[in-house]
Amino acid sequence: MKHPILPATIITALIILLSEVFFGAVSFLQDPSRRADHYSHFVQSRNLMVVRICEMPTQGKNSIKTVADVLEISDSNQKIYKVQGKILLHFANGPSAADIRYGDKLLIESSPDLPQTAINPHQFDYRKHLLRKRILYTDYLTPPHYRILSHDNSSFYSRLMRLRETTIHTIQSSPLHPSQQGIVEALILGWKQDLDEETQSSFRKAGITHLLCLSGLHVGILVFLVSACLSFISNKRKGRIIKGCISLTAIWLFVLFTGMAPATTRAAIMFSIIILGKIISRQPSTLNSIAASALIMLLCRPALLFDVGFQLSYTSVIGIILLVPPLERLITFPNTRNRLANIALLFLKRIWQLICVGIVAQISTVPLTLYYFHQFPPYFLVANVSVIFFAGLLVASAIIMMLLVWCPWAFSAIWTIVSAELSVIEWITNTVASWPHSMIENIYFDDTMLIVSYILIFLAVSAFLSRRLKLVIPSVASAVLLALYSLHVEYTTAKQKDICFYNVDKRAAFELFVGHKSYLICDSVIANNPAKIDFQTSNNLIWHKTKERIVIRLDSSYNDDYIYLKNRYVGFDTTTIRIIDRSNCRLQNPPSVNVNYLYFAERIHCPVDSVLNRYHPDSAVFAYNWKK
Repeated sequence: MKHPILPATIITALIILLSEVFFGAVSFLQDPSRRADHYSHFVQSRNLMVVRICEMPTQGKNSIKTVADVLEISDSNQKIYKVQGKILLHFANGPSAADIRYGDKLLIESSPDLPQTAINPHQFDYRKHLLRKRILYTDYLTPPHYRILSHDNSSFYSRLMRLRETTIHTIQSSPLHPSQQGIVEALILGWKQDLDEETQSSFRKAGITHLLCLSGLHVGILVFLVSACLSFISNKRKGRIIKGCISLTAIWLFVLFTGMAPATTRAAIMFSIIILGKIISRQPSTLNSIAASALIMLLCRPALLFDVGFQLSYTSVIGIILLVPPLERLITFPNTRNRLANIALLFLKRIWQLICVGIVAQISTVPLTLYYFHQFPPYFLVANVSVIFFAGLLVASAIIMMLLVWCPWAFSAIWTIVSAELSVIEWITNTVASWPHSMIENIYFDDTMLIVSYILIFLAVSAFLSRRLKLVIPSVASAVLLALYSLHVEYTTAKQKDICFYNVDKRAAFELFVGHKSYLICDSVIANNPAKIDFQTSNNLIWHKTKERIVIRLDSSYNDDYIYLKNRYVGFDTTTIRIIDRSNCRLQNPPSVNVNYLYFAERIHCPVDSVLNRYHPDSAVFAYNWKK
């Protein structure tokens, strides 16, 4: 007998695949600068703009950051154009910046800059990241260059954002420890600005970072609380309509209140479809609800397809829906006549369910996690099973605490419970994070591995659900293919010899790769603090599978089996690099050596052409901006 869920699984997978291709194309076609009325077509060196703040401002170390919609822009002839588009603004810290709120209309004198693009191999492309959020320019403003024209205190969403700010201030003024305040804000509001680095590191090492992100868990808890409060209403048609309307209102208020994160929006659409189905006495397919929520979100924002959170959210929830029920049935917990035994069995059953959810969620998302973050927490199951119960209680308690803020004695009582739950969660998280090898980092995982991994997971899941042995063979073949490709990558890496010249804030730095070893040749500033260029180079080390990095000052001497460095000459395999700086740029009779690369480590005080004519290199590389 064929498994009834398999055809639906295949159809759903095909729909998702075709949708990804379609919405990917739509996303690129929806480049905001393609519109004739986009402000980028009118940008000059100095611009007067009228903007409206469309994102809640966040406090940074030196500035306040927010996103604004550009409404008007004037050119050098003082002609005003009605425009649209988003701009990322940084306001210098001060009393004026502290008064800026969501919905405010501002007049700014702007000299917008394009965000920095990736200028080193495998570096994070900040410009592309902002473009997917439909932001093309950024600017830094000081008080003389902006003025608040009006505050928006009347619109519904502005009032909701004011309430959100008030809630954050309420949490910050509570007796909770600052680290605990940050966790509560992240759990119920999606506000991560107050999370300290130590807390984030502990949750990351324990493999439970997802608990600090708003997700379907939070929406599910809210639905449960609302349903419990409305349990006294009849389940007849009128009762179902009343409960459904109240539940839908509560869900969407929560989603708007927390900033419409992709995971919560997905869960809200899914629960809305289920609730509407109950109102009309129909039970919609969960997979269809998931597909519908993805379709609606991608129609509204096609660029979400490339959002990491969107991808992780849908892969995990689809995996949970398909795999958790059959996985749970592998172990049965029979009823007995002993009441205490039944309670114990029920407890064990819940533990087993949590284990199933943890395993499936991790299996579903591990290829994406390895691909984007190149790290894996081996103790994720211990932390998830231990923390998830308390996290559910904490979310429920924190929501109730915020609802009772007007009642001091009730707020104080709930605060005591929240504090105790937070202490347990922090203790579990810190304990797991302190275990040896709690985070395996710098894992190489490329596009091919990602695709083959999901083919393997799809075939293995199909074989598991259908109980068909003939699907086991392609599953094993996929696993063998993945293993062979990993061996191929390892073999290629062991024989690699590569040179990378870095662009790192006009500092001199280049790296030679030999097998799993690299030699970073750099100036004294970087040599004394190699972590200074981690942002620009760390991903490149992962993609070269570097296990050992040797840092060498370019004005020193070094010699081993792979490289030779002396008097600013570098010999590497069959390649020769001559380093030029102010100490040797005027050298009239350089040694007769064939130079492949002439590397200008700093701005020199003599004509560059004369140096080039002396050495006749194959290529010239400049550590600074140079124009002929």
